[in-house]
Formats: sequence, C-alpha cells, structure tokens
Amino acid sequence: MLWLCVHLPLMGLEIAQHSQDLAKRKPAVLAADQKVYRMNEAAGKAGILLGSSVATATSLVPELLHYRRDCEAERKHLEKLVPIAYRCTPRVALSSPYDLKLEVSGSLKLFEGLNNIVQHLKRSLAKVGHTAQIGIAHTPAVARVFAHAHSVIAFTDYPDEATIRSDSLEHLHTLSLKYSELKTTDVECMFNMGIRFFGELLDLPRGELRQRFSSDVLRYLSRLTGELAEPQQYVAPATQFTSVIHLLEPLLDKPSLSKPMEQLVIEMVHWLQSKQLGVVEATWQFTATDAQTITISCRFAYPRIDPQAILEFSELSLSERELPQEVLSLRLEATQVASLAKAGALAKDLMGGYEVRPVLPEDLLDRLTARLGPDSWELLCSHDDHRPEFAWSPASDHSTSHKKSHHPSTEIAANSRPLWLFARPLSVKSKDFEILQGPVRIEDGWWEDRVQRDYFVGRHESGALCWLFNDEYGWFQHGYFA
Repeated sequence: MLWLCVHLPLMGLEIAQHSQDLAKRKPAVLAADQKVYRMNEAAGKAGILLGSSVATATSLVPELLHYRRDCEAERKHLEKLVPIAYRCTPRVALSSPYDLKLEVSGSLKLFEGLNNIVQHLKRSLAKVGHTAQIGIAHTPAVARVFAHAHSVIAFTDYPDEATIRSDSLEHLHTLSLKYSELKTTDVECMFNMGIRFFGELLDLPRGELRQRFSSDVLRYLSRLTGELAEPQQYVAPATQFTSVIHLLEPLLDKPSLSKPMEQLVIEMVHWLQSKQLGVVEATWQFTATDAQTITISCRFAYPRIDPQAILEFSELSLSERELPQEVLSLRLEATQVASLAKAGALAKDLMGGYEVRPVLPEDLLDRLTARLGPDSWELLCSHDDHRPEFAWSPASDHSTSHKKSHHPSTEIAANSRPLWLFARPLSVKSKDFEILQGPVRIEDGWWEDRVQRDYFVGRHESGALCWLFNDEYGWFQHGYFA
C-alpha cells in the first residue's frame, strides 16, 4: 500500500481570501471562538501566535485582517477538491478539516512514477489557490503525520512495499508527538513524562502503556505500524457540477469578475476531467446585494474542456448583458455535458491531457453565439437533391447535437461544390475564365423545374476560383470556392 495525505494548512484562510489578491500579501488570520486558528506567513513574521486572542493579535498588528472560520463552508470546499484527487486514483477519502487521503499504488505506472503524482497534485491545487503539504507513507495515519509535519521522504518513483514501510517507520521515529492525532491531554501527559517523539512512544512496552493511557492510544499506535487496518470511506466526484463563490465585498464592474469566474471555470474543468466529459452549455448566475439575479447561458458547438476557451466565451456572453452594479455572488453550473469521445477530442492519456482537433467553424459559431445570441446564425442541412440550389435548407433543429450531425462543408468538399452559391446564377462570358475541371453533368427536376447543366471549375482572370455551368441559355457563374 502507498498512501498520500494532502494537507491544506491554510485552506480556511484561502477560502476567505479567494477573490482578494492584494489582501493575500497582508497579515491575516482565521479566527475561531475569537482565537487565532490559522494565520499566513506575514502574520507569523509579525509575532502573532496560534491560539492567541484576536484582540491580542490586532494590538500587535493594527492592520491585521481577520476572518471568522466557517466549518460548513470548509467541509463543502474540501468536497469540491475531490475531482482533483480523483484524477490520480479512485481511492480518495476525506479527513476533516483540511486533509485528502489517496491510495496510489495502482496509479504509479499510469503517471510514470510517484513524483509525477505529487507534482500533479501540487500544480492542480495551486491553480485553485491552495498550498499543499503532501505526506507519503505505508499507512494513512503515518502519511497524515508527515503531511502535518511538512516532512518528506525521498522515495523512488516505484518503491516496493517493504521499503515504504521500513523508511516510513524509521522517519516517523524522529518526529514530534505534537503532529499526532492523539488527544491534547494525552500528548501533554506524555510530554510531562519526557516522551516527546514517536520513536520514544513506539519503543515503550504496550502493557505499560495500557496501564497509563486509554485504549485509543494503543489503537493509534497499531494504525501507525499497520498492525491494525484503517478502513476508509472512499468518495467520488459529484454527479453534477454546481459551484458558488460568495464575495466578502461586492464587485462593481465586469473586469473585476474575471478572477472569480476563472476560479469557477478551473473548478468545473477539474470536475469534467475526472468524468472525461466536456461542457456543452454552462449557466452563470450573478446575484446583487439586493438579491437581484442575472442568468447567462453560454453554449458551445462541441464539448469544451479548455478553461481558457470556456472563460473567453463566457466573458463574451457577459459583455453583452447588463449586470447589477454590486455583484455579491457568482454561481456556475454545467447544465449540459457530453462525452469527449464524440466531440472531436482525442485523449492522449488517462491523466487528463487532451488533444483537441482544430474545429475553426465551431469556434466561430461559439463566438457568434456568445456575442449575438443563439439566433444570430442558422445551420444548413443537406437534402437529397442533385440541383445545387435545392440541395440545402435551413435546419429546423438548432441544437448542438444537430450541429454535429450535419456538416455541409464536408459534403460539398467531397463533391467539389463551393460553399458560396449565388441566389441567382450570374450570366458571364466563357472567355473570361480558364477552365480547370469539368464538365460534370447535372440533370434533375423533370417533375417541377427541369435542370440540365454542365458544370465546370474555372479561374477568373482576377484569380478567383469559380463554379460555372453551361446550358441552353449560355454560360453562368453559380458561386465561388473559398
């Protein structure tokens, strides 16, 4: 077994400051019961101590920023991070308040080594604004100690179980008991007895410990060594994606919304990658201080998973709408998703890297939809008719699935027909063209409007590539090739 514990020591504070880039550089603390529960590096350098009162901390640093701890918000936020861990392994467990536990022995070959998994987790968590401390060991209990102590063992990329266990226990002996999961009263009692490190505790006879401490201490030691199994309740990403950011201060203009929107998009992309899906429609909600809500839907011509593209089209949709003057919360929901396999996206590997084929027409449609709305363009579909002017018609279904099922451009290219046809053929003189291909006879419509034409591909003296035909009435130009 190979366990990773991802500890997020400042998660509560990072949640409170998610949209305050400037405030992150100032001394800040997270308070619980009017006492300092967490603090950033700047607050520590200013002399503030954990457990001190907020009043004492403020007297030391008058400009101190302090936020009240919200346990329920922390629990929900930890659940939102599950998709990031789930991309590494399906064996993901939560440990309140700030820990994720992963069993990754089955993922080493997939990620080409342990260090790649660790770096992937750190990068992904950094993108959503979190600093991570990762502990690696043979049991989840020891991995937690290493993560909280910010102590790392230099394992190889493919360590064997015996090496993992021996190195973990050897390193554990050197760490302080203050990083244990034991009750504070038990740890204080051990310190008073001169037992300050895990090694000193593990070397004591179990019978002697049983006489002086509760059975919880003995069970904890057995979990550390692996003698006692530590069952985990594994979790999976939510079946649907919805996320909300509540701002501490209202935002007054659209450019200010870019940062929280980006955070929500990145969070959604992690969820999409864990499900191997792409988003087809995303719905934004912006709520003002007076509870007024503006809803904006952003549709895509094919399933998207690139955060930059999703954010770009979302901001384009936002630019055409009037928002409340004071936005206090943002909500993003993936209202329609689809498999990437049906989207023209090729999965490079199972680690979440995707190579998307260039689909320039669909990119243009997404921009038109975002800027002008879904009714700003119309899809054409083909008909079983040889006559060019009757071979196309507007599609009755304007949905994304219909967009992907009809590609007139592909059919036209296969039949050497141009994309641009005139409403009425234009009378021309054949001497103005150099005939390159043809003739191709089209004869149809005997039952209503008979057509009997010989079609040619010709180059006009101006250089334009044209589609020409000749019939009983003379020479005509029917369209242009791109």
